[in-house]
Amino acid sequence: MLKRIFDQTLIGYWLHRTLGVILPLVPPHLGYAFFGWLGALFFDVSAEMREPVRDNLRHVMRGASQKEIDRAGRNMLRIHLKNFFDFFRLAHVPPDQIAKLVQVNGIDHLEKARARGKGVILISAHFGNHVVSGQAVSLCGYKVTAVAEHIKPEILFKRVVAMRSTDRLSIIPVDGPLLALVRALRKNELLALTADLDATNSGIVVDFFGAPAKLPDGHVHLALRTGAALLPAFSLRLPDNTFVAYIEPAIGLQNTGNFQADVRAGVEQVLRVAEKWIGQYPEQWEMFHRVWRLEVGNEKLEFLTSNIQFPTSRTHG
Repeated sequence: MLKRIFDQTLIGYWLHRTLGVILPLVPPHLGYAFFGWLGALFFDVSAEMREPVRDNLRHVMRGASQKEIDRAGRNMLRIHLKNFFDFFRLAHVPPDQIAKLVQVNGIDHLEKARARGKGVILISAHFGNHVVSGQAVSLCGYKVTAVAEHIKPEILFKRVVAMRSTDRLSIIPVDGPLLALVRALRKNELLALTADLDATNSGIVVDFFGAPAKLPDGHVHLALRTGAALLPAFSLRLPDNTFVAYIEPAIGLQNTGNFQADVRAGVEQVLRVAEKWIGQYPEQWEMFHRVWRLEVGNEKLEFLTSNIQFPTSRTHG
């Protein structure tokens, strides 16, 4: 959502720089209060922001009233704007203080996966604050490479990368070369990817919350081709604006000899875990694109029911 404010123009770059100077000076309790209020305001006054959120939550919160859906949507915008504040604030917070803000559970699952020696892919969603949680995992002593949307102009993307990167956390664009990811896995390092947005429009149509959606499959491709472990990981923002991150056991990927079927099965396994977290905490799912909108030729169709069958073949080359 906030990408629209900054993307494409040099005005966005200079606004980003200005906020980078001002927001770190704001006391956290005031910043969280203001940006939480601003998020609720955006939900109430901006149909462009509100309606995609409502559409997504109708799938996640089936049977919920409009009032319940709007309450969750409003809280989602509050969390998103608090994460926006954290992006600028935490860029100036010492690493040891960031580590104190995030409790990481499941390090034993991560260590077991790394013992295989072929790298680890942490697969998550736009949920909680995956940026802060990725930093926290790197502060546990792991080298992490995260993939981010390639925003424009390029000068703004480079600034965002510089603000997020550390000596143990590298950021590369989603449309960047695959070789960087493979090299990280060969060093038995960690990759951080998301499974809930097909940013490159190269995914497959799968069932998600009982309805077909086009979602990425590159994480499973990479895991199957490299032998890397694939671990779901999700973080929650707590009421006191600290975080807790959960690393789940590795997904047991199939290797039947039918690569495309194995990819689909792996994607579906990851999505079942994502459904568990998103279904339990829908207000923490910061998704502002309509997930259940599919493109057929030049026509966009929204599927709001689950009784439409799609072919199971892969939809891209």
